[in-house]
Amino acid sequence: MSRLRIEHRTGYRYDRDVTLSYNEARMTPLTDSQQVVLESSLTVSPSSAVVSNYRDY
Repeated sequence: MSRLRIEHRTGYRYDRDVTLSYNEARMTPLTDSQQVVLESSLTVSPSSAVVSNYRDY
């Protein structure tokens, strides 16, 4: 079985200071019959950002 390490970075830059922004990213891999996820992590900056997780069927 092959092992992959995938690292992804997304960044946003605005012309002015932003006080409110809503973004949705579906970044967590899925374990299924074709692949097994051994480890997954997500880091969001600034750390004060609200992060929610849910299973997307």
